[in-house]
Order: sequence, then structure tokens, then C-alpha cells
Amino acid sequence: MDRETILRELAQIEDRVARTQRQIASYREHISRIEDRGRDAQWAKLMLRQSEEVLALHLSMHEKLIERLSRSTK
Repeated sequence: MDRETILRELAQIEDRVARTQRQIASYREHISRIEDRGRDAQWAKLMLRQSEEVLALHLSMHEKLIERLSRSTK
């Protein structure tokens, strides 16, 4: 993978990380509002867990791209 491709993919994954982090924050707020009303927030908690798993995958890919980028400059 050439340096330009790595940089392009890195920018894309950084965008995905930011969007997923915003989504996680939104789910946390939503869960708090649901629970404050005394309602069951299981579905929202499931969505939160799934988003956290997606974030972990994005971060793993980000780390791999950073490693590739550092190797491409050597």
C-alpha cells in the first residue's frame, strides 16, 4: 500500500472514529434519559455495546494504518 493510499484510508478511519464516538455519547445520553424516566433501556444499552465494539475495530484499524505509515517512511 503506498503512502497516499494509507493517508487517505487513515483520514477515512479517523472520520469513522469521530462519528462512532459521537454516536456512543448520544447513546449514553439516551440511556440516562430512559433510565431517569424509570424505563427499560436494554435496547439502547445493546446499541451502545455494539457501537463500542465498532469503535474498538476502528481503533484497531487506525493503529494498523499508523504502523503501515511509519513503515512506508523508512
